Amino acid sequence: MGYSWTWDGSSWEGSVKSWTNGAPYNIYWMRLAADPNSDDLLLAFVDYYEDIYTLPWNGSAWGTHTLIESSALGGNDYNAPFSVIFEKNESHSGHALIVYSDTTGLRYQHSTDGGTNWGGENTINTDDEGYWIQTVHQDEDVIHMALHDTNNDLETFVWDNSSWTKKTTRETDLQYDTYHTFESFSLTSFSGPTIEVTLGDHASGQIDDQFNAMSSQNDADLFRFQLQHTAGDANANVDQIVF
Repeated sequence: MGYSWTWDGSSWEGSVKSWTNGAPYNIYWMRLAADPNSDDLLLAFVDYYEDIYTLPWNGSAWGTHTLIESSALGGNDYNAPFSVIFEKNESHSGHALIVYSDTTGLRYQHSTDGGTNWGGENTINTDDEGYWIQTVHQDEDVIHMALHDTNNDLETFVWDNSSWTKKTTRETDLQYDTYHTFESFSLTSFSGPTIEVTLGDHASGQIDDQFNAMSSQNDADLFRFQLQHTAGDANANVDQIVF
């Protein structure tokens, strides 16, 4: 059985809510996702027998758990081979995804009602089973996934509201130990920074200070700035960089 408390905006509620429909065995790893378009939550967890379950929250109470997978990759003591996330697009309100690895492939399931019902297992591929899996929104139409696979590569995928597409391998030698107990990467997103560069004293004869904002490389947007001086090796002082 599991338990939860609700924050009311100023304090934690006094009474605990129990998961009467939780996993029948001890829970080892959990992932919790919030629907950006409602008060719904979706909990995913793996138990002692390496079963992966989901459990929906409708804003006031927990629903009924669903068994997603009975042979999670790795070991329950060591790693969490799953991630759960809601789609962000308002036309897909209540749509949720769970991505997970069993011992032979990378899988996902899709729900249109916040995880109360699932549409069945789909295979992304059988080459990239992940010991650790993370997902994050880029915007309303794109979800990114990264995983630490069985070759200790860092693999990336993109969801476009209909299917997963594999992207570039980011690393081929992630940190690991015998049982893959290290979650040796982190995935996040941002809306894009506003970058301001203010220069101090200009060198004599200097004409240009050039700011180079963005370039695209290997499916990622990279930001950089470069100060170019026409006065040869002359230097300029950078007073501030504001992100």
